[in-house]
Amino acid sequence: MPNQNTKNTIGDRDFRAALGGINANISLAPGGPYQRRDYRRARAIWRSVLYPDLHQRSDIRSDSERDLEVGANIDLNCDQVRAMIKIFLTTTNWTVREFRAATRPKDIHPGTLNNTEWVLFLVKRGPREGNNFLGYQMAWEFFKRRELLGFPLVQPNTGHVSSNTRDEVEGEEGEQENDNHDHQDHADSGADAGHEMREK
Repeated sequence: MPNQNTKNTIGDRDFRAALGGINANISLAPGGPYQRRDYRRARAIWRSVLYPDLHQRSDIRSDSERDLEVGANIDLNCDQVRAMIKIFLTTTNWTVREFRAATRPKDIHPGTLNNTEWVLFLVKRGPREGNNFLGYQMAWEFFKRRELLGFPLVQPNTGHVSSNTRDEVEGEEGEQENDNHDHQDHADSGADAGHEMREK
């Protein structure tokens, strides 16, 4: 049975097309800092990064999520963040729409960080290409929060995704139709739990 993130919507189509051109087979080892997370430009993430939430449920986050401090030094470059977005959305049950909702700042202009802005960031290439985009900062914060909560996308101390996840990314050509073998890594646990919560 295909993951839910294979169900494209009209608003997600360009986003998914942009993911297809991203090279995910790069080192994800942190470095930098490459940029500063500007909390004056956009407030910290207020939705759960572990449980997909399209309905803005105020009680879905645990105290550990609410109280988390991630700092401001962005330790991943733009290419690394783009790769992590691709890996995350092609190996977990999160949909594009759920990811966009989770990374959308609170109390921000409705036209800010829309699908067009995401695509403009995703199609760029180069470690510093796109570092002025808000999506870069919000996606970094999303993955940093998951890491600090115990759900890192990469193996500790290596900077690389797990071998099972890497095999899937290398074989992914924009289609997830053959997703029939068990290739979930430790980063999926929070996503799976989130979907179970929504079904109850």
